[in-house]
Amino acid sequence: MRFPVRTVCKLDLSFSSREPNSARDADIDSGAKTWRVVATHWGLASRERRVQVEQMLQSFDTSTLSGTLPGDLNEWFIYGRTLRRPVSHFYRARSPRTFPTRYPLFALDRIRVHPVSVSYGSTCIEVRLARLTWDHYPLIAQLSLLP
Repeated sequence: MRFPVRTVCKLDLSFSSREPNSARDADIDSGAKTWRVVATHWGLASRERRVQVEQMLQSFDTSTLSGTLPGDLNEWFIYGRTLRRPVSHFYRARSPRTFPTRYPLFALDRIRVHPVSVSYGSTCIEVRLARLTWDHYPLIAQLSLLP
């Protein structure tokens, strides 16, 4: 089911002279509540990612909103500092391997949710077109509210 998008804005996550990065921040009206979706692509350097995660968390008030944080987080280590920080705001669950498309070994693409009462499953879509056009497989999540 598609829900209406109420607002969309771009969060600039650029860091120093590195490649520009950003996040798309959207509020979606599900009828019962407003969902915030902040889709992102973090940088390759660990210091860059640490600054980017702090910028995003400052703009996301989980005390009043439910939401998801999907994106290419570029963190190789499951317990890396960049992934530990969002745990204060988002529930962490298993992520399938999406990188590289030739032989997926790493889960660089992840989806985080808030609150914990949101059930979700994520799937890596291994299609030939993705392998030819990108170095990551697409990641899809299905969200549902638990009673």
